[in-house]
Amino acid sequence: MPPCETLSAPPLQRRETARFALRNIFRNIVHVQRSAPFTFLNPDLHLPQIDWMAKRRLNHYEFYVDFYRYDLWEKHKAGILDALLDRGFDLEVTHHSLHYFCPPDENHDWGEYGPETYLRNHPDWYLPAYECGARGRWQTRVELPEVQRVVFSRYLDYLRRNPELKIVGLWPDDVPMNKPYKGLSHTDGYLKFWNKLSRWLAKEFPDRLLATIAYFELIAPPEKVVPAPNQHLWFCPISRNYMHSLSDRRNREFRAHLRAWIEKMPPGRVANFEYYGWCMPMIPHRENMRRDLPVYRDMGSGGMYAWAGFTHNILGQEYRWAIDLYVLSELLWNPAADVTAAEQTWARQIYGPAAEAVLDFYDLLKRAFLQERRQGLSSSYQWVSVEVLRQAQERLARARERAASAEAVRRIDLLEKWTAWGATNEVWREGPPRKYVDM
Repeated sequence: MPPCETLSAPPLQRRETARFALRNIFRNIVHVQRSAPFTFLNPDLHLPQIDWMAKRRLNHYEFYVDFYRYDLWEKHKAGILDALLDRGFDLEVTHHSLHYFCPPDENHDWGEYGPETYLRNHPDWYLPAYECGARGRWQTRVELPEVQRVVFSRYLDYLRRNPELKIVGLWPDDVPMNKPYKGLSHTDGYLKFWNKLSRWLAKEFPDRLLATIAYFELIAPPEKVVPAPNQHLWFCPISRNYMHSLSDRRNREFRAHLRAWIEKMPPGRVANFEYYGWCMPMIPHRENMRRDLPVYRDMGSGGMYAWAGFTHNILGQEYRWAIDLYVLSELLWNPAADVTAAEQTWARQIYGPAAEAVLDFYDLLKRAFLQERRQGLSSSYQWVSVEVLRQAQERLARARERAASAEAVRRIDLLEKWTAWGATNEVWREGPPRKYVDM
């Protein structure tokens, strides 16, 4: 082949621009063993999902392994890192990681830092919270200068060892949170701590971001302290009612908090953590997505972390959220996208000649859900009645008859499994707890 000294390309024209700068779907697992094999980043499983994310125009990759296993990214990233970088993903490692950088004992010392920070040597460095099993039972006293020295040094060293990361989180433990500083709210106190680290971060890594969190006692926005410009906030409304959109009266408090945080953070530096993975199977989340994303857009949200649950599968355990997360990938690019068209495209790609029957099944569930919701649904219980399950099974039987492959039949079987799992002979309603007798 003759050599070519210069390469040129014709002028390009940008036809579309994503509405949200951060477009992410992620899943996680719990890995609390030191010697058990870690298969989460197995290239055979992970690379096809990375490819799917890129084709769906997602641009942010989140490594999130319970509990604060930052060490596992360093040990196992080699098999997938090039694939992520080649596709232009922004990379992030985030979790409740104060115990990673300041472990209170050997059981939490995943970074193998040693006893310098252990509770038995520094009982004044920790405050008790309630027992939470493997995740711990203490909060670290982040206001102490000696704690800050250790945590900041180890945090920056982690960035030096992992230069591919754009964002690294530093969150308090996943238990009730203390007020670090007298005269400041929970949120203002932690922001004062984070702002100190942000100054260290800006000096050495001006292009990196510190991920902070609005969660539990920190969900309310700050009153006195201004967030540093190199911070990036996860807004985590874990108690939100996902049976309803953010605009519903039941979620009024979270909507107000989100708006206030967006006003106080640098532009585009708030992203919503959506807890789809906690929810009852077969909820038609796309109904709320098409209402929520225009609200997020108009508020000025920077994007979304859509959590698929505790699973290796980016689309949820056994594909339970596949249609919803496919639709979400369209809405993250364009909140005004045609949801029905996206559903039809997805169904044809997965089910082929059985697509129409599968969409009929989903339409039944959506109509049943909306009808039940109008009567008032409890936020975290089964909502599929036995009669709806029977009708759903009839539609899935027709889909099996039309399926052209064993894989399509397997996916149809999974739809029936999760619909049956979410079925109940009594749909739980909103209101005070019921008293049962003769049980």
